[in-house]
Amino acid sequence: MRTTLTENKCKVLVFVVTGCTYFFSDLYLFSLFHSKQEINSLPLNTSTPANPCYVSPYCVLSIKNLFLDHSNFYVHEVVARYIKQICNMSHDWMFITPDMISFGHIGFAFLGSKLVCSDSLGIRRLGVAFFELRNFMDAMDGTLARARMSSRTSITEPISKTIAANNENVYTTPREVMHNSFFGRKAGYYIDGICDGIGCLALFCACFLYLKNHRFRRRLSYQPLSLVMSTRNGIKSDAAPNNGNKLTCGRKNGLLCSRISELQESAGRGLPVIFFGIVSLISSIFWNLNINRYTKFFTPVQDNHKTLHGSVLQSFDMWLIITSWRVFNPQALIEMLLAAIFIDRLQDFVYLMQYFGSFFVCATIGITEVHYWGLEFKV
Repeated sequence: MRTTLTENKCKVLVFVVTGCTYFFSDLYLFSLFHSKQEINSLPLNTSTPANPCYVSPYCVLSIKNLFLDHSNFYVHEVVARYIKQICNMSHDWMFITPDMISFGHIGFAFLGSKLVCSDSLGIRRLGVAFFELRNFMDAMDGTLARARMSSRTSITEPISKTIAANNENVYTTPREVMHNSFFGRKAGYYIDGICDGIGCLALFCACFLYLKNHRFRRRLSYQPLSLVMSTRNGIKSDAAPNNGNKLTCGRKNGLLCSRISELQESAGRGLPVIFFGIVSLISSIFWNLNINRYTKFFTPVQDNHKTLHGSVLQSFDMWLIITSWRVFNPQALIEMLLAAIFIDRLQDFVYLMQYFGSFFVCATIGITEVHYWGLEFKV
């Protein structure tokens, strides 16, 4: 009992420290935008020749950066850029391509998903660690692709003709991404997306099977199917005395009725995972759509739009949308799911997301649509 209380206190402490770290880091990001008076386009490059920036999350701020979840923005992307910098992967290790990394993290996703189905909490936590490694590799392939795109562009074109050549950490729109791949210049983005989808689908299937095969104490109001089993000595019932709607099963079909009830209950336990997967898919579609929209909107085309861009970037509405997507984008939802598995609260999390997660995701999508079309009307 004392061990359980200590473990729970440690979990709470870790979550509080992590949440506070992300919160104050976001406050610094917010102040960084409002401290600069002449912000009229994105990406925003904070690196200077006197103070070069290599691995800080604030080096280059684009719409894709701002819409990233906290774990990717502050951890995975920073570690990926650090490894790329110390290994000089922009010019060395050319036999390792971004597509190779994309295909590789499918294996870690399958391995982590297999371990998530285990009965042992320790093995499930090991599966979470493997899936986090998959998430890091997902950040690594994009970092490597942008770095090599930058090095190639700086050789073949003047630097002034492209934003990406100014800094290799700049996020570009999907059609501008060039992977070092034999599949072609534009195929890398779609290969990465397909690999991400396969990995997430494997995790959802693992969670569905785990909940389907394990009984848990119900934390929500639920009235189970009542069965009355006939025996030689009379009637034996497992239902509540005040329940009048009973399904009576004789000696011959009692086992069949019990089996049907068990199958119905086990399938119902996994349904919230399916619903969570649908919500994640909807979030992914609109997340990518709005990244492309706002990236094109904040790209400087005409001088008369710069004043509008600056006011929008420093407005409360825009930062409400940014914060909402940082919390409810598909990558953030996967991180929440992994955290729930790690602390052995998977059932509670998927049931909670079934009722509240869909509401917040739909609210984020609705607010973003209203805001974007309002900007298009102004332009």
